[in-house]
Amino acid sequence: MTDNTMQAFEVFVQWQRGESHKHTITVTASDTKMALSLAKRNVDVRNEPVSIWVMPQNAIGRTTADDATLTPTIDREYRNVSWYAETGGSP
Repeated sequence: MTDNTMQAFEVFVQWQRGESHKHTITVTASDTKMALSLAKRNVDVRNEPVSIWVMPQNAIGRTTADDATLTPTIDREYRNVSWYAETGGSP
């Protein structure tokens, strides 16, 4: 017996050999095979994609907007052009 639970799949397309895959669309499907079929139908095949990947959305690791690990722990203001204008380039 198959599980007919629908889930979201993210679709990534490689348009030219040697380039990275780029996120294109999200499809809802019951399994990977169906997701790939839907992706093929929905991707603009006139542009002749090289490769199509599908991945269950719930399998993607992600951060949240308030993730403290994304905040720099070291002051690196000198990397911003405005720091040089304000300080004259001297620490």
